[in-house]
Amino acid sequence: MENDKHYVLRFGAFELEMPQKNLSREGVRLKLGGRASSLLAALVEAGGNLVARDELLACVWPGQAIDDSVIRVHLSALRKILGASEGGEQLIVNEAGRGYRLSLPVSRIGSVEEVGPDNDQAAGIMLPARIDAIIGRDDTVTSLAEQLISRRFITVAGPGGIGKTTVGIATGRVASQKAGATAFFVDFSPIGSGELVPPTVAATIGLTAATSNLVNALVAEFKDKSILLLLDNCEHVLEEVAAIAENLLMSIPGLMILCTSREPLGAQGEWIHRLKPLELPPTDMSVSVEEIGRFPAVALFCERARSIRHDFVLGPENFTAVADICRRLDGMPLAIEFAAARMNVMTASAIAEGLKERFDLLSKGRRTAMSRHKTLRATLDWSYELLSITSRQVLNRLAVFRSTFGVADAQAVAVGGDISDIDVFEHLVDLVEKSMLITQSSNGEMRYRLLETTRQYALEKLIVSGEGNSVRRKHAKHLISIFSDTKDAWEGKASKAHTDTRREYIDDIRAAIDWAVSDDGDITLGQEVLATSSSLWFYASLPSEFITHTRRFLSAIKYDGGCDRSFELLAAYGHALWHKEGPYDEMLNAFEKALMIARYRNDHDLVLRAVWGVWAQQILSGQYDLSLRTANEFVESLTPHDGVANRATGLHMQALSSHFSGYHERALALLEQVIEADKAPVRSDHRNHAQVDGKIAVLSLLMRIKWLTGAPDEAMELAKVCAEDAFELDHTLSICYGLGVGCIPVAIANRQYGIAREWIMALRAETKAKGLDHWANFADGYEAAIDGHREMPESASKMQREMFEVARRVNHENSGQVADVQWFNCLAKAS
Repeated sequence: MENDKHYVLRFGAFELEMPQKNLSREGVRLKLGGRASSLLAALVEAGGNLVARDELLACVWPGQAIDDSVIRVHLSALRKILGASEGGEQLIVNEAGRGYRLSLPVSRIGSVEEVGPDNDQAAGIMLPARIDAIIGRDDTVTSLAEQLISRRFITVAGPGGIGKTTVGIATGRVASQKAGATAFFVDFSPIGSGELVPPTVAATIGLTAATSNLVNALVAEFKDKSILLLLDNCEHVLEEVAAIAENLLMSIPGLMILCTSREPLGAQGEWIHRLKPLELPPTDMSVSVEEIGRFPAVALFCERARSIRHDFVLGPENFTAVADICRRLDGMPLAIEFAAARMNVMTASAIAEGLKERFDLLSKGRRTAMSRHKTLRATLDWSYELLSITSRQVLNRLAVFRSTFGVADAQAVAVGGDISDIDVFEHLVDLVEKSMLITQSSNGEMRYRLLETTRQYALEKLIVSGEGNSVRRKHAKHLISIFSDTKDAWEGKASKAHTDTRREYIDDIRAAIDWAVSDDGDITLGQEVLATSSSLWFYASLPSEFITHTRRFLSAIKYDGGCDRSFELLAAYGHALWHKEGPYDEMLNAFEKALMIARYRNDHDLVLRAVWGVWAQQILSGQYDLSLRTANEFVESLTPHDGVANRATGLHMQALSSHFSGYHERALALLEQVIEADKAPVRSDHRNHAQVDGKIAVLSLLMRIKWLTGAPDEAMELAKVCAEDAFELDHTLSICYGLGVGCIPVAIANRQYGIAREWIMALRAETKAKGLDHWANFADGYEAAIDGHREMPESASKMQREMFEVARRVNHENSGQVADVQWFNCLAKAS
């Protein structure tokens, strides 16, 4: 596999970008887990040839003893993503006893080396030579060159510092050599007036005749020739460049014009290419140092760092910080170069930390650079000054958004004074045109985003204007309105699609909370933002972070009488403590205080949620009989007006408590009622009261009962289905619940140690990424049980200790079915 160069493998409607292993279908990126992407890469690289089982294992799990079922689990998830061929056949074919192969032909789009400038003058190509390497732009240059030859007129647009000139020169060189064209580079950055555009073009091309009519002079010189004009830095002379371009293209058939500008020209026949930042390594992907170093943004940083420190090496001690720097700078080449220039006096970690004051840190550019590229602030000053006064004001107000936002969001914070709803929309369009905002489509809606450096710049302007607090207050109130249906989300009534859409606001929630606890903030508004958004933190599997935020507000929570805001914070806090720290006194205290508020307010729905929390603490802490009484009380308190979700929750509570109390037949009967009541499709579309996927929760209990009641093979099949669904769902809390409560213990009980270890590895990765210490105990405890250790995690709960001890005994005692039955029964006997 050629891992050192960028290339694309195309099969059917799919493209696999290498070496990053990014999969897309008809241009739409598809999300793949690390194992699945490695499996796919091995199969696609084989080009339809058979890949033996041992080869796959060597590629994906080098040096590990892995069970065949593990391959099947990941391949099954991969098949679901790929779908079937037009004839209904699987795209990944299993040849029994031999291996696997891809059923589609594969073509490779190789890395295109930049056309060299060695023979430029001989070919009549008067373009600047590039001293530094061009990183991460091969595909863009190749595609633009082909488009330029066929379309004749392209503008490469984008914010300052994104590399428009670099891409423009490389594209011009490739296109002119392919087309046999004479190429000229016209730089408008030094001129300050549109009147100077014609003489600048004339002087660059070397016209000696009078240029009072530039178009006629150029037509006379080049009418029957092939010519390429690269017009660079056009944003401040748009009208004049647009007029010349239109006239020349109509008069010279062999002319190609390539422009670079922060804003398109708006000319007839113009094709616009919005240049994107360099690709970044994802935050949620476990990759090696070598793989991270191949992402273009990181590769650029490393190349520039080595240019000033020959001993710089990307390694285990700095690759995380380097990747963080590139992400914080949004993959902007100029900003990355500024950051790398500090490597002569700072470590990567210090630079990453220093980016909080990025305009002071990134203030050293090349002495020979144009003035507006010598510092990051100068680059933004140039763009800012090209805006109208009202566009600047709108931009400043939009800087409170940390993530993407829609038109309605923008209007909620930017309307005010002389700026109306319509004004905001019009200036959004203007800011996009001038590359101060980036657009992206999400769920059929156009959304907008400021690059982080632009946002920090505009935020400074907002604070200086004196509007900072008033706009942040609007921002916080708007977030509260977005998350006004808190109860529906907690009770499983909110659809997954609805919650997915709102997940985009989590960075804005963080921003609103940070402001609320500041000296100029509003603590009550901050509480309301966190309380109304509480379910989102569990949907995003971030209970650990939720605890941190809640503890900032605990002293301001009112318990006597309270309010919905206080209830939501306490109930969600107790819930978060379970996942992070375990079912201890602080968790129980939070739910009991929430219950007190709910009863005082006589709110039946809130009472049920608080009682569920008390029950959860009881069963998780090993008080099974007490939890069964609480579950029965929950069900008995239900009214005819309670919906399916509450009834299913009550039945599930009874089933779990019955199971752990030793009443397995009754547990199965109750669980069957849950299944019947919900009649869930293949995938439930909501979380249950535990904020865990409903299907995963049911399967986790069902497989345990099936194993106990004499169907170990059926239990193991359920475990594989549960794990597969959990991984495909990609919800950390659901994965932790499914693996920790059901899949791993059933695999150990069936002595399927290979797949148990694979699931333990997956569980550990999930818990480490999200700081879920309680769930991490399951990974450590089960691993100790397989290895025969008695040393269990010190912070393990009573339930966990009992489960680990049973797993250890089942694993190492050869007492047949008796030991197997103990797996489920001893919990009740030991408590």
